[in-house]
Amino acid sequence: MPYRQKVTGIPALSVFYNIEHSVGTGCSNVREDVMLVQYMLGAFFSGPMLGSGSSKPHSRLEVDGTCGPITIEYIRAFQHVVASQVSGEVDGRISTPTGIVGPRHGRHYSIVALNMLLARTRRALFMTLPWAPDMPPNVKTLLMRPEEPVGRFTL
Repeated sequence: MPYRQKVTGIPALSVFYNIEHSVGTGCSNVREDVMLVQYMLGAFFSGPMLGSGSSKPHSRLEVDGTCGPITIEYIRAFQHVVASQVSGEVDGRISTPTGIVGPRHGRHYSIVALNMLLARTRRALFMTLPWAPDMPPNVKTLLMRPEEPVGRFTL
């Protein structure tokens, strides 16, 4: 289930929206985790685009908690944006940060990257994500719980 936590070690982030289970191709795709990823991807692609050759997915992404072909299309499109900034494989997954400590390990497309790029491109929305009026109520409730202990991520 998604949760919010304070972060140290990443200057651009003081808060981090995390998932307990990876989302995408071959993942368990827990409904609430999928909904948070869908919401964040939709918000990311509605803002200014980064990188060369970046393009928005053609289909509209519904925040419904189902990781189907449109969600995978958005994940892959996000990975292409990230790949324009660092090299890496497009695998159709948004991974949890567990064991993902940076580019030298070949895992660039984690929830960490989604948080960082959303914070960079849509800062005001990112900082108020749990209170967004269109955030699904069940995800909003989870994100508004007291923050989890400080997490430290090394990129």
